[in-house]
Amino acid sequence: MKTKKITQLLKKNTYLTSLKNNQKVKLILNIGSIPRGDFIEGWSDIDLLIVVESINLQLFKTIYEYQNFLEKKSKIKIGIEIILTDHLQKMTKGKKWAVSSLKILKQFHPNNRQNFKRGILYQNNKFKLTMPPKKFFENLDLKEYLISAKSAIVKILGTYNIKDNKKYILRKLIKNSLLVMQTKLLVDSGELTDNFDLVLRKYKNKYSFDINVIQKSFKKRFLWKTISNKEISLLEIEENWNFFQLLVNNTTNTAK
Repeated sequence: MKTKKITQLLKKNTYLTSLKNNQKVKLILNIGSIPRGDFIEGWSDIDLLIVVESINLQLFKTIYEYQNFLEKKSKIKIGIEIILTDHLQKMTKGKKWAVSSLKILKQFHPNNRQNFKRGILYQNNKFKLTMPPKKFFENLDLKEYLISAKSAIVKILGTYNIKDNKKYILRKLIKNSLLVMQTKLLVDSGELTDNFDLVLRKYKNKYSFDINVIQKSFKKRFLWKTISNKEISLLEIEENWNFFQLLVNNTTNTAK
């Protein structure tokens, strides 16, 4: 499904209307590749962020129905992050909170302002949030983030049969490596780089780090829809797993 049709699907349906009419819902935001303009069919997911003042079982049900509807219509995995307004406020005031929710906080970074505007599916006109400046992101302690990132990959490798799920696992390794690099650059400079080809180049130049393994695998994203599991070798999985581990160690060792 093309980006234009996906955007129309996200914006025009009864489930979104129901969420808009719920006074507890303050913001519904499409985040990631669609507002960035680099959505790739077969490679990219659809990610939504929903900010609520409070939540009950009925609201959970409506959100789940919205997610289920979108997945059935688009045939694309839909990820939804739900966050309470008071939690979001705390994230902007304390760096400990920020590290635990960096994926969400990145969406409100000043460099992401245009993507944020393009991604708004609904915003309550009374909902206002003062987000921190770029300097807030500098020098965050990444230890907790890196432990979480590595644990997520270890869980995947321990849960799935690697031979039968090479395509899924390789994609997770690539995406998690890119996010680690993006996050490291963010906390060292305060700048958010949302172009991942540029993330690779910046990380290589700034930290003199060999990125050949992931760069080669990342290029496959344009053919991801047609690539079969058989076309991905166990050697490529192993190389990307080793790269990811080296990356996490390098990121830890070069922390300020």
